Amino acid sequence: QAQAKELEGRLMKAGQLAVNLQYFYKLETENEVKLVDVRQNTPPKNAKGLYTGIPFIVSVQGSFTQVMNFLNRLQHGRHFCRINAANFSKTTGASGGTLVNLSLNLELLGQP
Repeated sequence: QAQAKELEGRLMKAGQLAVNLQYFYKLETENEVKLVDVRQNTPPKNAKGLYTGIPFIVSVQGSFTQVMNFLNRLQHGRHFCRINAANFSKTTGASGGTLVNLSLNLELLGQP
């Protein structure tokens, strides 16, 4: 029962959009990256069972270290995460430094 309760505490609720997005804003602040885009997509309607993957599209920008820390916290954070696609690119910032852009297509385990 204790493990089931712990699992339930780590699940997202698909209908709680504001709470779900707040998770990414918190990661942005903790890792000092710039959250360029974050969108929750609609979970598949034909999902069977108690759990479903809640899809998100997330884009962040920062130094290489900041972006990798964001990715690490996402993978080892409160919610179970599966990254379906990742795209890294680099740009030159306003101050002339190199910035890394990371675009992710991911799912967090949740309940419909």
